[in-house]
Amino acid sequence: MNDIKVISNQNVDSFYIEITVLSDMLFYMPNAFSPNGDGVNEHFFPVLTRALHENYNFTIWNRNGELIWETNDINEKWDGVDRTDSYFVEPEVYVWKVVVDDLKSIAHEFRGTVTVLR
Repeated sequence: MNDIKVISNQNVDSFYIEITVLSDMLFYMPNAFSPNGDGVNEHFFPVLTRALHENYNFTIWNRNGELIWETNDINEKWDGVDRTDSYFVEPEVYVWKVVVDDLKSIAHEFRGTVTVLR
């Protein structure tokens, strides 16, 4: 705890205050991207604040339910390449899942879809 002094006119007073910081993790994921080489929206990734790097997992699945991309590196971004054959994926809808811990080490799971455009 910190000692805080309040000064008002000629009077001095002290009190103690305990501050609890909540994790308040913020998460945002776009719903489309266009890995077509034009330099705009080339990568797909979550925007996270106040999240832990440990226990992070980001996966991309095709419409057949096959895992086509995965990372445990919170800084790695999907470039639209299918890791099973090293080719760019077709322009269609894919399913993603992100598992990440907040600052209190509480796991959160987010799911959604992304449309790949060309």
